Amino acid sequence: MYQTHKRMKKITIAFAMIFALCFSAAVFAQASPPRIIDNAGLLTAEQKAELTQMIDSVSAEYSFDLVIVTEKNISGKTPTEYADDFFDYNGYGAGEGRDGCLFLQVTDTRDYAFSSAGRGIKILNPYANARLEKEMIPLLTGGNYYQAYKAYINGWEEFLVLDAKGRSYNFFFKNNIALLIGAWVLSFLIGFAIIQSWKKQ
Repeated sequence: MYQTHKRMKKITIAFAMIFALCFSAAVFAQASPPRIIDNAGLLTAEQKAELTQMIDSVSAEYSFDLVIVTEKNISGKTPTEYADDFFDYNGYGAGEGRDGCLFLQVTDTRDYAFSSAGRGIKILNPYANARLEKEMIPLLTGGNYYQAYKAYINGWEEFLVLDAKGRSYNFFFKNNIALLIGAWVLSFLIGFAIIQSWKKQ
Protein backbone atom coordinates (compact mmCIF):
# COMPACT_ATOMS: atom_id res chain seq x y z
CA MET A 1 0.00 0.00 0.00
CA TYR A 2 2.82 2.36 0.90
CA GLN A 3 4.68 1.54 -2.32
CA THR A 4 1.56 2.22 -4.41
CA HIS A 5 0.99 5.55 -2.67
CA LYS A 6 4.64 6.48 -3.23
CA ARG A 7 4.39 5.54 -6.93
CA MET A 8 1.21 7.59 -7.34
CA LYS A 9 2.88 10.56 -5.68
CA LYS A 10 5.77 10.40 -8.16
CA ILE A 11 3.35 10.20 -11.09
CA THR A 12 1.40 13.19 -9.76
CA ILE A 13 4.60 15.24 -9.40
CA ALA A 14 5.70 14.25 -12.91
CA PHE A 15 2.35 15.33 -14.41
CA ALA A 16 2.53 18.61 -12.47
CA MET A 17 6.01 19.31 -13.85
CA ILE A 18 4.92 18.50 -17.41
CA PHE A 19 1.87 20.77 -17.04
CA ALA A 20 4.06 23.58 -15.66
CA LEU A 21 6.49 23.27 -18.57
CA CYS A 22 3.68 23.27 -21.13
CA PHE A 23 2.10 26.29 -19.47
CA SER A 24 5.41 28.15 -19.40
CA ALA A 25 6.01 27.36 -23.06
CA ALA A 26 2.55 28.61 -23.95
CA VAL A 27 3.06 31.84 -22.01
CA PHE A 28 6.48 32.34 -23.63
CA ALA A 29 5.00 31.78 -27.09
CA GLN A 30 2.31 34.35 -26.38
CA ALA A 31 4.86 36.81 -25.00
CA SER A 32 7.13 36.46 -28.05
CA PRO A 33 5.12 36.81 -31.28
CA PRO A 34 7.04 36.26 -34.53
CA ARG A 35 8.95 39.34 -35.62
CA ILE A 36 8.67 38.62 -39.36
CA ILE A 37 5.20 38.05 -40.82
CA ASP A 38 5.56 37.60 -44.57
CA ASN A 39 1.93 37.29 -45.65
CA ALA A 40 2.81 38.57 -49.13
CA GLY A 41 5.32 35.75 -49.63
CA LEU A 42 8.31 37.92 -50.54
CA LEU A 43 10.99 35.93 -48.71
CA THR A 44 12.40 32.43 -48.96
CA ALA A 45 12.53 30.30 -45.83
CA GLU A 46 16.31 30.82 -45.64
CA GLN A 47 16.02 34.59 -45.98
CA LYS A 48 13.32 34.74 -43.33
CA ALA A 49 15.40 32.65 -40.94
CA GLU A 50 18.49 34.85 -41.41
CA LEU A 51 16.53 38.09 -40.98
CA THR A 52 14.83 36.69 -37.88
CA GLN A 53 18.23 35.85 -36.40
CA MET A 54 19.46 39.39 -37.12
CA ILE A 55 16.36 40.95 -35.56
CA ASP A 56 16.47 38.71 -32.49
CA SER A 57 20.11 39.63 -31.91
CA VAL A 58 19.48 43.40 -32.13
CA SER A 59 16.28 43.16 -30.09
CA ALA A 60 17.98 41.22 -27.32
CA GLU A 61 21.02 43.51 -27.25
CA TYR A 62 19.04 46.76 -26.97
CA SER A 63 15.70 45.56 -25.52
CA PHE A 64 13.87 46.87 -28.57
CA ASP A 65 11.33 45.07 -30.75
CA LEU A 66 11.94 45.19 -34.51
CA VAL A 67 9.14 43.81 -36.67
CA ILE A 68 8.65 43.33 -40.42
CA VAL A 69 5.18 42.72 -41.87
CA THR A 70 4.29 42.20 -45.53
CA GLU A 71 0.72 42.13 -46.81
CA LYS A 72 -0.85 41.95 -50.28
CA ASN A 73 -3.64 44.32 -49.21
CA ILE A 74 -4.89 45.91 -46.00
CA SER A 75 -8.65 46.19 -46.64
CA GLY A 76 -9.11 49.94 -46.88
CA LYS A 77 -7.00 50.99 -43.90
CA THR A 78 -4.18 53.46 -44.36
CA PRO A 79 -0.71 51.90 -44.06
CA THR A 80 -0.02 53.89 -40.87
CA GLU A 81 -3.30 52.80 -39.26
CA TYR A 82 -2.70 49.17 -40.17
CA ALA A 83 0.92 49.24 -38.93
CA ASP A 84 -0.06 50.92 -35.64
CA ASP A 85 -2.89 48.42 -35.01
CA PHE A 86 -0.73 45.44 -35.93
CA PHE A 87 1.94 46.52 -33.47
CA ASP A 88 -0.52 47.30 -30.66
CA TYR A 89 -2.85 44.31 -30.97
CA ASN A 90 -0.24 41.60 -31.48
CA GLY A 91 1.75 42.14 -28.31
CA TYR A 92 4.85 43.78 -29.70
CA GLY A 93 7.09 46.16 -27.77
CA ALA A 94 9.90 45.58 -25.27
CA GLY A 95 9.71 46.62 -21.64
CA GLU A 96 7.14 48.79 -19.91
CA GLY A 97 7.29 51.42 -22.65
CA ARG A 98 6.69 48.79 -25.35
CA ASP A 99 9.74 50.05 -27.23
CA GLY A 100 9.94 49.04 -30.86
CA CYS A 101 9.33 49.74 -34.52
CA LEU A 102 7.31 47.88 -37.15
CA PHE A 103 7.88 48.19 -40.88
CA LEU A 104 4.86 47.42 -43.07
CA GLN A 105 4.98 46.78 -46.82
CA VAL A 106 1.79 46.45 -48.89
CA THR A 107 2.48 44.96 -52.30
CA ASP A 108 -0.82 45.59 -54.12
CA THR A 109 -0.74 49.35 -53.52
CA ARG A 110 3.06 49.65 -53.23
CA ASP A 111 2.65 51.40 -49.89
CA TYR A 112 4.73 51.21 -46.75
CA ALA A 113 4.76 52.62 -43.23
CA PHE A 114 6.88 52.74 -40.10
CA SER A 115 5.13 52.42 -36.75
CA SER A 116 7.34 53.25 -33.78
CA ALA A 117 6.45 53.01 -30.10
CA GLY A 118 8.02 53.83 -26.74
CA ARG A 119 11.50 55.21 -27.10
CA GLY A 120 11.32 54.30 -30.78
CA ILE A 121 9.23 57.44 -31.34
CA LYS A 122 12.11 59.65 -30.19
CA ILE A 123 14.77 57.64 -32.00
CA LEU A 124 12.92 57.62 -35.33
CA ASN A 125 13.17 61.37 -35.84
CA PRO A 126 12.79 62.91 -39.34
CA TYR A 127 16.50 62.43 -40.12
CA ALA A 128 16.48 58.76 -39.07
CA ASN A 129 13.25 58.17 -40.99
CA ALA A 130 14.72 59.78 -44.10
CA ARG A 131 17.85 57.64 -43.73
CA LEU A 132 15.79 54.43 -43.70
CA GLU A 133 13.70 55.55 -46.67
CA LYS A 134 16.76 56.55 -48.68
CA GLU A 135 18.33 53.13 -48.22
CA MET A 136 15.21 50.95 -48.37
CA ILE A 137 12.92 52.43 -51.03
CA PRO A 138 15.24 51.92 -54.05
CA LEU A 139 15.71 48.30 -53.00
CA LEU A 140 11.97 47.76 -52.53
CA THR A 141 11.23 49.38 -55.89
CA GLY A 142 13.75 47.06 -57.52
CA GLY A 143 12.25 43.98 -55.87
CA ASN A 144 15.25 43.42 -53.61
CA TYR A 145 13.11 42.84 -50.54
CA TYR A 146 15.64 40.82 -48.58
CA GLN A 147 18.30 43.51 -48.93
CA ALA A 148 15.77 46.23 -48.08
CA TYR A 149 14.85 44.48 -44.83
CA LYS A 150 18.53 44.03 -43.98
CA ALA A 151 18.98 47.79 -44.47
CA TYR A 152 16.06 48.35 -42.08
CA ILE A 153 17.64 46.17 -39.39
CA ASN A 154 21.15 47.58 -39.87
CA GLY A 155 19.84 51.13 -39.82
CA TRP A 156 17.99 50.53 -36.59
CA GLU A 157 21.04 48.90 -35.04
CA GLU A 158 23.02 52.07 -35.77
CA PHE A 159 20.27 54.24 -34.27
CA LEU A 160 20.15 52.07 -31.14
CA VAL A 161 23.93 52.18 -30.71
CA LEU A 162 23.73 55.98 -30.78
CA ASP A 163 20.76 55.97 -28.38
CA ALA A 164 22.71 53.79 -25.92
CA LYS A 165 25.38 56.53 -25.92
CA GLY A 166 22.82 59.25 -25.29
CA ARG A 167 23.01 60.48 -28.88
CA SER A 168 20.63 60.50 -31.85
CA TYR A 169 20.79 60.36 -35.63
CA ASN A 170 20.17 64.05 -36.31
CA PHE A 171 21.30 66.81 -38.66
CA PHE A 172 24.75 67.09 -37.07
CA PHE A 173 25.41 63.34 -37.10
CA LYS A 174 24.06 62.91 -40.64
CA ASN A 175 26.22 65.77 -41.96
CA ASN A 176 29.19 65.13 -39.72
CA ILE A 177 31.78 64.87 -42.51
CA ALA A 178 30.39 67.85 -44.43
CA LEU A 179 30.37 69.99 -41.29
CA LEU A 180 33.93 68.94 -40.46
CA ILE A 181 35.16 69.84 -43.94
CA GLY A 182 33.23 73.11 -43.79
CA ALA A 183 34.84 73.96 -40.46
CA TRP A 184 38.32 73.31 -41.88
CA VAL A 185 37.61 75.39 -44.97
CA LEU A 186 36.22 78.23 -42.86
CA SER A 187 39.26 78.11 -40.58
CA PHE A 188 41.57 78.18 -43.59
CA LEU A 189 39.76 81.19 -45.10
CA ILE A 190 39.84 83.09 -41.80
CA GLY A 191 43.53 82.32 -41.38
CA PHE A 192 44.25 83.33 -44.98
CA ALA A 193 42.36 86.63 -44.49
CA ILE A 194 44.33 87.39 -41.31
CA ILE A 195 47.66 86.71 -43.04
CA GLN A 196 46.72 88.92 -45.99
CA SER A 197 45.74 91.66 -43.55
CA TRP A 198 49.12 91.40 -41.82
CA LYS A 199 50.93 91.59 -45.17
CA LYS A 200 49.09 94.77 -46.11
CA GLN A 201 50.02 96.35 -42.77
